[in-house]
Amino acid sequence: MHNIHYLNNLINNKTFHFEHLAITNINNEPVAKIFSQSVLEQEICLFGEKIASGDEYTHILQKKLITAIERRRPLPIARFADGEYAFYNQMLDCNGLYKQAESVDTIKKAMPIHISAMKYLEENGMFAPLVFPGNSNVVDPSIFSFLQKKKDSSGADFLNFLQTSGISLTPENYIPFYVVYAYLSSAQFALTMNGKNICIMNSEFDKDNCR
Repeated sequence: MHNIHYLNNLINNKTFHFEHLAITNINNEPVAKIFSQSVLEQEICLFGEKIASGDEYTHILQKKLITAIERRRPLPIARFADGEYAFYNQMLDCNGLYKQAESVDTIKKAMPIHISAMKYLEENGMFAPLVFPGNSNVVDPSIFSFLQKKKDSSGADFLNFLQTSGISLTPENYIPFYVVYAYLSSAQFALTMNGKNICIMNSEFDKDNCR
């Protein structure tokens, strides 16, 4: 998957555009000084056609969560970045600390289940992929060209994967990758969850206790 047709279409059709993700009271400059200025590159991300700011995205997420709670309905939100991109490109580079994928063959066998889950997500939840000029090989070199230092199309490749799987990315089912972090660490989220029971599950969770 080394083309960027779907991303190009989304931008050319003005469904999405690249914009700087600015969220009130969040400043990544100190982080960039410790690690790398490349951290700031990822602040330029996809925005839905009518979204004006990062703050608006946190408000959208807040509204969706409250609606889901009131209706007692699930609100699945899935983040996708480098490891997931490698997985859907059927590469063992997806393996991190826990070596989740035994082989390329096991990835291929698992793919129908993943696609089925993504089709549910398309209609009932939100995709939060990390897509920025640095991992999208933006066609127009005048757009944030100072950020494009190396060839990387993993973000665009993932969007192609969605399209070829019959899944559409829309302003209604998309939210920027880092907005999820910003919202979960906000006072707004804390107030919304205040007094409610929360079940946190990881790879070692006990199914019976969760039920």
